[in-house]
Amino acid sequence: MNLKFSITYNSTLGRCLFICGAGERFGEWNTLKAHKMKYKGESKWIAEMEFADSSARIEYKYVECNDDGTAPNWELGKNRVIEIAPPVEFAEIADTWQAKDNNAMVISSSAFKKVVFKRDVDAKKFAIPALKSKKSKMVIFEVATPKIMPGHTIVLVGSCPELGSWDTDKSVAMTEVNPYVWRVAVEIDSAWKVEYKYAVLEPRKMTVMETGDNRSINLREMKYSFILKKDQNFNYGSLEYRGAGLAIPVFSIRTQKSCGVGDFADIKLLVDWCKKVGINMLQLLPVNDTVSTHTWVDSYPYGGISVFALHPMYINIDALGNLPFGAASKEFQERRKILNSLPSVDYEAVMKEKSIIYKKAYDYQKEKFLADSGYQKFFKENEDWLVPYAAFSYLRDLYKTPDYTKWGTYAVYDKRKIEELVSPKANQYDDIAVHYYIQYQLHKQLLDASCYARENGVFLKGDLPIGIIRNSIDAWVAPHLYNMGSQAGAPPDDYAADGQNWGFPTYNWDEMAKDNYKWWRNRLTHMAKYFDAYRIDHLLGFFRIWQMPYEAISGLLGNFYPALPISKEEIIAAGLPFDDKILCNPLITKEIISNRFKGSEDAIIKTYLKEISPDRYALKDEFKTQRLIDENIKITSGISEKEKAELLVTKKALSNLLVDVLFIKDKSGAYHPRIEINKTESFKALKDETGKKVYDLYLDYFYKRQEGLWREQAMVKLPALAKSTDMLVCGEDLGMVPNCVPGVMDELGLLSLKIQRMPKEGTFGVTQNYPYLSVCTPSCHDMSTVRGWWEEDRGKTQRFYNEILHCEGNPPYYCEPWVVERIISDHLNSSCMWAVFPIQDLIGIDEKLRLENPNDERINVPSIPHHYWRYRLHLTLEDLMNEKEFNSKLRLLITTSGRNTIRY
Repeated sequence: MNLKFSITYNSTLGRCLFICGAGERFGEWNTLKAHKMKYKGESKWIAEMEFADSSARIEYKYVECNDDGTAPNWELGKNRVIEIAPPVEFAEIADTWQAKDNNAMVISSSAFKKVVFKRDVDAKKFAIPALKSKKSKMVIFEVATPKIMPGHTIVLVGSCPELGSWDTDKSVAMTEVNPYVWRVAVEIDSAWKVEYKYAVLEPRKMTVMETGDNRSINLREMKYSFILKKDQNFNYGSLEYRGAGLAIPVFSIRTQKSCGVGDFADIKLLVDWCKKVGINMLQLLPVNDTVSTHTWVDSYPYGGISVFALHPMYINIDALGNLPFGAASKEFQERRKILNSLPSVDYEAVMKEKSIIYKKAYDYQKEKFLADSGYQKFFKENEDWLVPYAAFSYLRDLYKTPDYTKWGTYAVYDKRKIEELVSPKANQYDDIAVHYYIQYQLHKQLLDASCYARENGVFLKGDLPIGIIRNSIDAWVAPHLYNMGSQAGAPPDDYAADGQNWGFPTYNWDEMAKDNYKWWRNRLTHMAKYFDAYRIDHLLGFFRIWQMPYEAISGLLGNFYPALPISKEEIIAAGLPFDDKILCNPLITKEIISNRFKGSEDAIIKTYLKEISPDRYALKDEFKTQRLIDENIKITSGISEKEKAELLVTKKALSNLLVDVLFIKDKSGAYHPRIEINKTESFKALKDETGKKVYDLYLDYFYKRQEGLWREQAMVKLPALAKSTDMLVCGEDLGMVPNCVPGVMDELGLLSLKIQRMPKEGTFGVTQNYPYLSVCTPSCHDMSTVRGWWEEDRGKTQRFYNEILHCEGNPPYYCEPWVVERIISDHLNSSCMWAVFPIQDLIGIDEKLRLENPNDERINVPSIPHHYWRYRLHLTLEDLMNEKEFNSKLRLLITTSGRNTIRY
């Protein structure tokens, strides 16, 4: 069998094209051994190869290299695979270089392939027919169609009679040999040069031609009688799919069968509603177990004790079976009714109720459960994380603290000791195995909801938190992967003026890189069981993270990690007098003390400060860090509310003194300018010329010198993550965004986030100018809803009303339904691939359905360190399903905007 490969490619001067792939003939994927192609002029490359066998399966790709096969530049896309069998003895494969196509990269994700453009097609054996005439040639046309709606098919039409002579009624039907891959064999003897196009045949028999110039093939140039013409992708032109999504935490869902909180089974009814109104993305907050203290503090969904385990709160009691003390119990039904009638989630009451039931359920079902083959398979596949999780949960409750450093002999994770602890022969085995039971039930329920969603054209989008909490299974098992002496957070932004301190240890990226980020890859592979897309919480953390020492509490005392700090020599070279004490210690003078502590200056100085030079003070050693201030200024139970309030004000004011520095010195002895340095008293006290020199260093540090480093960091980490699954990847790229971020996201096909009131530039984003590869939303869980925001700042509301909504005069005091509808419509009509809406904002278009007070709809307030995450939809989904007028209106808004379809 003889094969001739041909491809048109504009190579770089001095470079060559190779075919590289599986098998010795193709170099075993080693470019140094690959088959070099011959250049034939006019950018055409060929390679002729002879095979001893009459049948062959060939897997390969094209790659541009130096003449010796070094410095490879591979074409993108999946490996090419062709199968040749009799009657073909001589064939030519005419390929098209698989160039970078960000849209195609995104469309190839499981969100589209498994859901939006799902094709119920099994791989078909494609038989190449024998030639009827020796004068003709058999051309096998092949094209990929990553974007094609269910029920649509592909046809071929062209200039010769065999292809219908451009008459679409005589077009040639193609066969979908694999999902999204179409092929047809046509024997041509009427013309040597053939022009052609592919077209979509819709169910209503309307044929829509692809855009762009005609494709062509010159059969006279073809040496052999059998030609495989592989075209890369259908030319859609500007026709892009745009979808609509819903954002809601699972805990916020309310159904008639809930138990005071949304659960995984409730997702199915929410999917039914999404399908009814034309929504096909369901965006959730993290659903991992956060149980640390058994109090409402654990309601924080980003405080997961495991990146794998699911939260027991989301278990559906009914799905555990007909338990005499569960769904079948009158007492349970009464307690459920009480919990479900509450306006918001009572976290502690819900967890108490559910934990009693599922622990009893384990005792009731354990023999059957432990012998169940499905459970045994689940255990075997998840043992690596499941066993440490169960052990951690048991020890947390035994020692009554999640702080594993206080667990005596178990303070340092020892696999051998844990194996003894969890042994089925151990007395405490039931206290261990109950956690296996809970996780298995949660797994089944979430997987069931996910599969149901996929079957109904809706996919789940998960949330990938940027950090892990300090007292977590992950930190206990592998502390070497984290910088336990540091804390992650965010610099000041619209969410929090003083920045944020999340308390998470930062990642030891160098250690993680040693096994190509296995921890991250395992985490994402696990997520992909349930989700077809995910949002990277704080994407910027993969470029650099805002890091604070453990001694700090305020986000203002952070610096970027990794970063290129400023050396002592650079400070001196900038013309600044170098004095470590002045640069890195806060400026505390009598005047500043008087301004901050009016009326109590003398008492403050006496109790907390010491004079270090004339009119220059420092905090005493026992209060010299924010952590020490927090620990050593105790608020006892015996003091009055007034005294308590005064102490809290004092603690806050003393902590604020410590952020008033010019530079932050790191462990290496280098320096990082304090964020917003120009707002510090230390900066204001500088002479104009000195202040300018300091500020020049500040601007260079934050906006220039780090760009190359941060891009390099992201391009090492993010590809490893993105390639580990086929989930659609969306980034939360808000805040202080480095200039290199948009380019990296574009290169990797990551969708950016656009929030109208948090634009990269200006006061408001203009939805019509948003890029296609992005997700737009009017609000998110970390901010007020559209209605809440409308009432916060009358000046901004006025500008938005006049400049964005293009309305004259004064805006209505309250955000009336028509205003919310205009904002929703603007987002739907944007060019963004996805327009996602919090359910509160969607309901805001209906006067009868929405809550009276928009502040009751807020999910989180980032400026509150320990916020109670308890928002719950005030309507049941059963009631929402029956709101015909609202549902029809919403569906009309979505469909008329052109979302949830491709309009050819």
